[in-house]
Order: sequence, then C-alpha cells, then structure tokens
Amino acid sequence: MPSRLGPIVFGVLCLVSLALVTQLRADNRHERMLDHRSHAARAYEEFKKEFGNDNIAIVAVSGKPLFELESLDTMVDAVARLEKIPYVAAVDGLPVLFRDTFGQDDAEALEDEVTNTPFYQGLFISKDHNVAGLLLELKPMDTPDATKEIVKQIDDAVRPLRDFGFRVDVVGDPVFEDAINIITMGESMRMFPIAAVLSLIVLVWLLRSVKATLVVLICNSVVLLMTMASMQATGHTLNLVTASSPLILWVLALANSIHVVSRFQQLSAHAESPVKAIAETMTELRTSLIMSSITTSLGFLSLITTNVSAIRELGAYMSFGMILMLLVSLYLTPWLCIAFKVPPAYHVHHASRALDRFGALLTRRPRWALGIFALIAAVAIFFALKVKAQPDSLAFLPKSHPIVDSYNFVSQHLTGLQSMEIVIETPGGWTNTEHWPAIQKVVDAIEAQPVVSRVFGPFDLLKKVNQWEHDFDPAFYALPSSREEADKLLDVMGKGDRKQIERFESQDGGRIRFSVLMNSRDASVFDEVIHAAERELAALPAPLSGHVTGMASRMHEFQFGLLQNQFMSYASSLVMVFIVILVGMRSIRMTLILLPPNLIPLLCVMMVMGAAGISLDVATVMVASISLGIAVDETIILLSYYRWLRAQGKGNFDAIRGMLADVGPACIVTSTVTCIGFFTISMSIFVPISNFGLLCGIAMVAAVLSNFVLVSSILALAGDEK
Repeated sequence: MPSRLGPIVFGVLCLVSLALVTQLRADNRHERMLDHRSHAARAYEEFKKEFGNDNIAIVAVSGKPLFELESLDTMVDAVARLEKIPYVAAVDGLPVLFRDTFGQDDAEALEDEVTNTPFYQGLFISKDHNVAGLLLELKPMDTPDATKEIVKQIDDAVRPLRDFGFRVDVVGDPVFEDAINIITMGESMRMFPIAAVLSLIVLVWLLRSVKATLVVLICNSVVLLMTMASMQATGHTLNLVTASSPLILWVLALANSIHVVSRFQQLSAHAESPVKAIAETMTELRTSLIMSSITTSLGFLSLITTNVSAIRELGAYMSFGMILMLLVSLYLTPWLCIAFKVPPAYHVHHASRALDRFGALLTRRPRWALGIFALIAAVAIFFALKVKAQPDSLAFLPKSHPIVDSYNFVSQHLTGLQSMEIVIETPGGWTNTEHWPAIQKVVDAIEAQPVVSRVFGPFDLLKKVNQWEHDFDPAFYALPSSREEADKLLDVMGKGDRKQIERFESQDGGRIRFSVLMNSRDASVFDEVIHAAERELAALPAPLSGHVTGMASRMHEFQFGLLQNQFMSYASSLVMVFIVILVGMRSIRMTLILLPPNLIPLLCVMMVMGAAGISLDVATVMVASISLGIAVDETIILLSYYRWLRAQGKGNFDAIRGMLADVGPACIVTSTVTCIGFFTISMSIFVPISNFGLLCGIAMVAAVLSNFVLVSSILALAGDEK
C-alpha cells in the first residue's frame, strides 16, 4: 500500500490554498506588460518625474446641440463631478472654458471663440463642431483595483449627460484595461467549467470507469488549487496572460495522472493484487514521468527570458504547477488508485491491438511516413515566414464590444486615442525665439503623418495666451515676435493657465514636451510615426536635441518585441529540454530521435498562423514553448518504454509494436482530453485566448501524429534488431 504521508500533506496544503485562492484579483494595467529594466523604461520614468503622468481619458459628448445654454450647464455639472474623482488630476474642455473664462452665461461668445480658433479643434471639439471632448488628466493607478474604481466613477459622473440625451463615449487606458479585466476574468470563469466538464465526460468514456475518472479529477484539482494559491501567496494578481492559467493548467496536468491510472488499469487485469499492480506501474513510469514533467516545466520556465512581466509570471507559475503535477502523480495518484479501488480495464486491449497493427505497418513502410512529414515541414516553413506581431491591442476585444465602438467613434470624429510624447532639450530656455523655427519644423512634420490627429504643446498655449491678451482676436493666435514678449505673456498668465504651461515645460525651462495624439492603436502605424519623429529630432540643429517617450511608444516597443520573445523563449526551452533528456536518457542517439517529432508541432502551429493570418500577441507568443512541452512529454514516455522493452530482450520491430500497443492507449486518452480542453478554450470570445487554445489544440494533434508515426519510423530505420 502506498504511503499515506503524501495524501495527508496534500490535504493540509489544499486547505491553506483554498483560503488563499479566493483572494485572487485581476490587474491588467499596461505597466504589467512592460519591461521595467530597459533604457526606454528608465527614460519614461524620468519623463513622468519631470512632466507628470501622460495617462489620459477622453469623454466624447455628441448627439445634441453643444452650444445651447442647457447643454453647456449639463456638461459643467458633469465636469464638477469628474473633478471630484480622486484619480483625476485635472479636467479640460468646452464646459471648463465656458465656466472659468466666460462666466457660464455667454454661450454665443463661447461658440465664436471655439469655432474660430484652431487651438480647440481635434482636441476639445471636432472639425464639424458636433462632438465635444473632455480631456481627463489622470493620476498614476497605484493599486490593481484603481482601474475599476476610476472607470465606475467616470461612468457615474457622466450619467447626467446620458440622461440629458447626449451620446457619451469614454476612452483611455483605464477604460480599455477595465474591459480587459472584465473579459479575462469572465472568460476564465465561463470557459473553465466547460473545459472541465467536457474533459471529464471524455475521461469517463475512454477510461470506462467513474472511479478512475474521479482519481484524475482529484489530482488535477489539487495541482490547480495549489498553483493558483501560490500566485496570491507571492503577492501577484491575475492579468491578461495569467488569467488563462487555470484552463491551461487543467488541460496539461491531466497527462501524468491519466498515464498512471490507465497503466494501472491495464496491469491490474493480470496482477496478483492492486498493490502489486500500482508498484509495477510506478516502476515502469516513474522515470518517464519525472523526465516529461521536468521538460514541460523547463518549457514554461523558458518564458522568463521574455521582456514581458506578465508572460514571465505565467512561465514561473506554470513551471511550478508542472512540478506539483509530478509530485501529485508520484505520491497522491498511486494512493488514490488503491483507496478508490479503481477497476481493471480489459477494453484497453482493443486499442492495443489496433496500435500493434499500426506499428507493424510503420515498420514496413517507414520511408513513406518520413517523406510525408518532410513535405509538411516544407509547407509549414513557407507559411511560418508570414507570421507577424499583432499590432493593435484593440483587436483583443470582440468587434461588437461597446469599447471598440467608442474607440472607433472618437478616433473618427474627435481626436487621437494614444499619446506619444516628444521631449526636446532647449538649453537657455524654450522661449528663445531662435529655437522656434527648428522646433516648429519637427511639430509640422509629425502632424503631417496621416494617423496624427493633433500635436499639442507649449506653443499652442502660448499662441492662445497671445490671442487672449489681444481681446480674443483670432488674428493674434500666433507665437509672439520676441523672447521678451513671450516671457511677458508667461508672467501675466493666471494661476490656472500657468499650471497648464507647467505640464509642458521642465522646472528650469530647459526641456519642453509635445503630446502627439494618434487616432489609431495600431502599433505598425506607430512605427511610422516614431521613425518620422526620430528622423526630425535627429536633424535638430545644435544645441537642440530630443527623444521619443510615453506609454504609446513603450507599448509599441513591447508589441514589436514579441517576435524576438518567441525566438528567445523557444530557443532557451529547446536547449534546456534536450539537455535534460540527454542526461535522463544517457544517449545522444535517443536524444536526436526526439528532435524531429518535437519540431513538427511548432511548424504546424506556425503554418496555421501564417495561413490564417493569426498574429503573435501576449498569448500566442507562448505557444512555441508550450507546444514543445506538450510534444516532448509523450515522446519521452514512448521512448522510455521502448528502451525498457529492449532491455527485456525484445527486438527492434517488436519493441516498436509493443511501445505503441502498451503505452499508446494512454497517450491517446491524454491527447484526446488535452485536445478537447484546448479546443474548448478556442471558443472564448477573448481573441488572444481563443487563438491560443486553437493553436495549442493543433499542436497537440500534430504531436500525437508525429510521436506515433515519426518516432516509430525513425526507430524502424535507425534501430538495431539485435
């Protein structure tokens, strides 16, 4: 009888884990996705210290006349509500101007001022004067719940506008992040029960035993519960990436327990007692279980080489989960098989006979099988070259999502959605008029980019103050003619206007900031704008210089680093996995035999991505490493059993047939259940996770076929009959 110590320890840990896992929360702030160790990250932190946070939200108001007194009063009321929100640093826009400059009583003068001055267009009002914009400058979101709080508070504050009959669209990073939080947690809660129920139904059908299925269920639940609790215990939250970990873990953790239970069912049909059957089962499988779990763990651990913190977290916790899976399969599953009196499975012989005949066919025609797979590999490489990174994070949401509609509306009718920041060094002070032509040239070149809605900075404010000092005459919406005049205008500014200028200049006046508002979230478009800005900044005459920063440019850097992340994580995974296999197998020949069947799943995944136009994103970038871990598990188990049969004196062809007949049925069970789990995930409405499930399911199918066919064919050609 297996020791009771393992079940007791796991039971205690599960009770502790249950208390922890109920406290898990989601946090999808952009900062969670970015590498905080890079030079760009340090430059961005310096920018925020000097100029403040560049995080904004935009409230677009439309659907009714904007310049009627009742409409303006309603907007002023909404502004007052917005200004009371703790995370809102400042609010600007039409109603603020109406309240603070026009005394909230001269709507005609406001309309004349706004519609005849370029200062407001593309920011506070649309070009057709039908959409007004409220610009909310936000404070840093310092807690995971801050995003949810501010979105709710903004929604409550603008409710009077909706009640009045306005169409109200709210966009900005907190709104997008809150939508991602809701959909990731919602889809995780929705898809997990479906995947679990379907996998259990298939397990009952394939194992033909409720007790056997219950053993697998308990073991899987222990692994899942303890892994998720470890996130909370180490102070981490769920995010866009790790929110899918319960689904992934559930699917992958099934493998070891299924192999133990299935083999136990086979052996107990002929063993003297269940205790001897489980002992023989563990003797046969222990080495392969250890090696497959370690290699899968290393596959996930390779994800810590990426520059995306959320992916690094997933890699670390899933790696931990795979080690837990190993411990559970070694110390809990055997005890449960005996305690639950799992019955023998005589039906397995039918599958064994079919696989035995399949093995006989492969040993006679190995070159045909290898040729077919070589053709598949060639086609896969062709399509793999077409894979690109996902440039638009808005594509993560379903096209019918209301946030997508709001983003599209605001970008088409009002202003930009993303802010890229330009910082220009101006030694001697930015009001030096000799600097202005070169700086204006940079601004004009950037503003000429098709996706740039507006470039806003201290020049705009200075032009506006100049106009106000000349009785609001539109002819004076221009920069002053001398430095003395510019400094004088700054000196006479009111407290509120001076605060606006201070957002765009450093304390010593030696650096200024321009915000580039872009009406797209497409990172490939950002690439063009960033390169144009960098070219113009590089051409600045001495002593001027400048650089690009801001959250938009950081997200651009992140998205275009996904391809490099894919390569680095897969390369490190490949090296670590095959080192472990070489040490475990103690055979270079066997290690080399493992290589082709474990490359085929990745090539098939890349082929589907290239052919179907599926882009790399924060979820699909992990598929390469995970597909290697998926494929190598079954390969190790098959080859370990093949070597065991050869050690028993079997010839090469007989060992191949025995490998497929004895271990193949369990591989089919695990692969079928895993495929169903992953393909269930592919039904998610959250695009990255849907694509991830589809691609992992395809990798699983390819792994089964390549393991059965390629491993057998290579052994048939390279094996020794002695």
